[in-house]
Amino acid sequence: MELKDALWRCARATTIKEFETRMQELKDLNIKAWEYLADINPAQWSKSHFSSRTLCDCLANNLSEPFNSMILEARDKPILAMLEWIRVRLMTKLYKKMKHIEKYTRNVCPNIQDKLEKLKHESIPFCATPLDRFMYEVDNGHERHVVDLTRRTCSCRIWDLIRLPCKHGISAIVKNLKKVEDYVHPCYLREAYVKTYKEII
Repeated sequence: MELKDALWRCARATTIKEFETRMQELKDLNIKAWEYLADINPAQWSKSHFSSRTLCDCLANNLSEPFNSMILEARDKPILAMLEWIRVRLMTKLYKKMKHIEKYTRNVCPNIQDKLEKLKHESIPFCATPLDRFMYEVDNGHERHVVDLTRRTCSCRIWDLIRLPCKHGISAIVKNLKKVEDYVHPCYLREAYVKTYKEII
């Protein structure tokens, strides 16, 4: 395993136990890298320590990169001309997004719907066993998790972190004869997308 892969496995860990296992793997691979990361608060870089209020699956600053590449053409302009160029570009982009979502007919936003379809496929090998009406133990022979449909949580913490049902949660939802899309956080719905792009510049 490469050092970079080991680092990302630590960062992507969603539970404390998984984080500790991944950190041990990193320590076995490169003690200096482990010492460096052990000095940094994991709440700043590992999902295992993130708050469940974040509603974000992002681990990097990729949001700023597309903006920086978009304004490349404007950087050489005088400040007022540059700001006007950015304003017009953003105005146009927001309008296009608004028009696009007006044509979209499904309830869950397109990218999130695509993610859900992939997760539905990944949930197939899992078997959900009811503990009570809304709690399930989900197992595939290699991993086991507890899903609470009332609280919309899973012991893997992925559902808790991004508020999108994980593959274990989807297995429990399907077993409970419910619609997966009904368990998606409101921030991922078409209505929220429309509100985001309704303002004009």
